[in-house]
Amino acid sequence: MSTSLKHEGLREGVGRFDLLQLFLRTAKPAFGLSRTAIALIRHAIGRTQDGDYKRGAICSVWTKVSTMADELQLTSRSINNAERELETLASKLDRLINVQ
Repeated sequence: MSTSLKHEGLREGVGRFDLLQLFLRTAKPAFGLSRTAIALIRHAIGRTQDGDYKRGAICSVWTKVSTMADELQLTSRSINNAERELETLASKLDRLINVQ
């Protein structure tokens, strides 16, 4: 099994901060995410560029955990836990979507 980092991009007229606002409105009620996981996503989207959301682009943040922890005034352990939380959610959503 392999994973592609490329994606289909956002719809015309939808930007990364629109995506962030949608996420912020649904993250806690729909997915029960922790404040740390939400802060991590907010931080990550803020570090991306508009071009990262175009079709075929790779949308990623290449920052050390310790740097993110310092920037968010958290511990590295908190960041690692939030990343694990987001990975678990992504895995569940992927299984749900691919149950066809």
